[in-house]
Amino acid sequence: MLSIWRRVAPYIDTTNLHYVTQEDHDKNGEAIGNVYLFRYQDQKLELKPSNTLFDFGFQAFEMVWNTALKDTLGQLNSGVGGYDYNYYMWYTGATTHNTAWDYSNVANNYGAADVQAWAAYECQKAAKNLKPGQTLGEEYKDAASYLDYIKADLEKYNSRDLVKDPTYTWRDIDSTTLFNKLRFSPMSVYYFKQATGPLNCSFAETGMKNIEAFMANDYSSYSSMLAALNDFLVAAVKDFLPSYDASGLTKVNSEDPGNVAQTLVGNMLKVLQFICDKTDANILSAPSIMRTARALLGPRPIWRAR
Repeated sequence: MLSIWRRVAPYIDTTNLHYVTQEDHDKNGEAIGNVYLFRYQDQKLELKPSNTLFDFGFQAFEMVWNTALKDTLGQLNSGVGGYDYNYYMWYTGATTHNTAWDYSNVANNYGAADVQAWAAYECQKAAKNLKPGQTLGEEYKDAASYLDYIKADLEKYNSRDLVKDPTYTWRDIDSTTLFNKLRFSPMSVYYFKQATGPLNCSFAETGMKNIEAFMANDYSSYSSMLAALNDFLVAAVKDFLPSYDASGLTKVNSEDPGNVAQTLVGNMLKVLQFICDKTDANILSAPSIMRTARALLGPRPIWRAR
């Protein structure tokens, strides 16, 4: 078959596996590729005999990021009570507030006049949607009442202290509120000025500027998926955990799996401790757990801990 290709189209590349279109050949004189994979704008997903799985994964991830993952992750929206999502939809809705969301300064979107206007809208909507025999809840009496209701609803998940007379077992943790304690609410931070969970699942409202900046400016400077993996996750931590000081995380641009693994584990344990402590102090309250955590997260690197 290859001999037929050489006779019919001598410009077909039979030494590498990669995709080059007829247009590329006509315009740039490139050899026509022999394996069709994927293409996005000027990017080509190439597969050569010398490629490792990490090399191929490195190319593929950048293309997946640009074509699907970026927009999909940007729609992530899971806040307590759905208040942030409802406010975002009202703020940007063509028939409601019709205003572009400011991702460069998220706090600007939560001005008092805007939040109060949204609350009044929600009250009107609730009254309009009443069915026969139903009574309007007290929280929908007016905008102020509705905002008081939201503040109290968000505030009730802010108890993160140790329980009285702890048993140092999982029974100390209230599993019915744990997920709400975990999640971050932009409205809590920017409007109510109150505590909230550590994990940001509301990229639709906050954006993900650190991940986007890494993919746009830094990713191409790495040589493989392995080398970029740890530093991509460091950038992700800054967006997923906005209150965490990620300056203490170690970056590494290395092809050595052992070096990358050691760095990843050390960073992961630091982040895990932060999430647990900020979500519910009872998670790591058991003395045996704390001794282990201190041994692993002490001043010595994780791989030298005894």
